[in-house]
Amino acid sequence: FSKFGRVCLEREISSVETRFGAVPLKISRLGSEIVSIKPEYETLKEIAARENLPLRTVEAEVRKNIN
Repeated sequence: FSKFGRVCLEREISSVETRFGAVPLKISRLGSEIVSIKPEYETLKEIAARENLPLRTVEAEVRKNIN
C-alpha cells in the first residue's frame, strides 16, 4: 500500500516555429508551474524521415526553439 496519491497534470497544446516548420508541443502543468514541455513524437518522427536526420537531432533542434 502506497501513501502517495496520483496527481493528474493539466495539459495544453501549443506549437513552436522551427526551421522544419511548426511543431506541436504538449505542455504539462501542476497549478501554474510548468512541469514538462515535450514536442509531439509523431511530428518529430515525420520530420526525421522527411529530412533524413536522426530523431534525436530533430528533437534537439526543436528544443532549441522552446523558450
